[in-house]
Amino acid sequence: MTTKTPLAALSVRFLQQQSGFDDACNGFYKKKTELNDIRQVIATTHDKKRAAEEQAVMDDKGWRKRFRKAKGELTPEMQDLHTQRIIKRELVNEYDGLLTELEDEQEEAMLSVCAAARRYDQKHRAILRTHSEMSLEIALDKASSLIRAVALRVHAQSRLGHDEEQFQNNNLCARDPRGVVMQEIMQALMERAGSYQLSAEGDPILEAIGLYGPDFSGIDQRLINSPAALTKLSVEIAERKKAKVAEEE
Repeated sequence: MTTKTPLAALSVRFLQQQSGFDDACNGFYKKKTELNDIRQVIATTHDKKRAAEEQAVMDDKGWRKRFRKAKGELTPEMQDLHTQRIIKRELVNEYDGLLTELEDEQEEAMLSVCAAARRYDQKHRAILRTHSEMSLEIALDKASSLIRAVALRVHAQSRLGHDEEQFQNNNLCARDPRGVVMQEIMQALMERAGSYQLSAEGDPILEAIGLYGPDFSGIDQRLINSPAALTKLSVEIAERKKAKVAEEE
């Protein structure tokens, strides 16, 4: 039975994660589009309501002026105009009712998009970490001069004199030579990594998945970051729907 190399095992894991990542990404943007569509409808409805209110005010002023001019006589034309005034006032009320329903839909859409955003962010972190592990394995496979230098450094640190060997064997606080070398390597690498200008350029996988987390601007961060808040809102929406159904029966 052939044993998989670390890189081969990571490649399998990456391919397994990629499908879930793509699904989470597509699912998020679908939900975000639905939220944006509802927001656009709400904005348009507000504009229509405002226009209807302004027109109703103008019609009221015009009707009252004509009513006074006619000395209170309700001609058929005046009656028709009065009916139109009532219809426009009712239209404003209908817009209010529509906006209430749309705002409920917007809250549900926000719940869905935040749940999708949370899944997307989790999948992104997982696949980014796997890709970083793969990149490290590939780099180490090509770093023969670094590996040789580390091996030489471990060898040199392990060449203990008599007094050093006695101290190493009899002192619990004595540091293992390999631990000393590891600290040196990590310090040197982290210093260099800290000043390295990281980008996705030249890395097709990183360009595809993104170096940083997805953009969740315009979405409730509290809901994304708190499963408890998501659950609480979900329960509130379900209870509100149940109460509405009961009222309509």
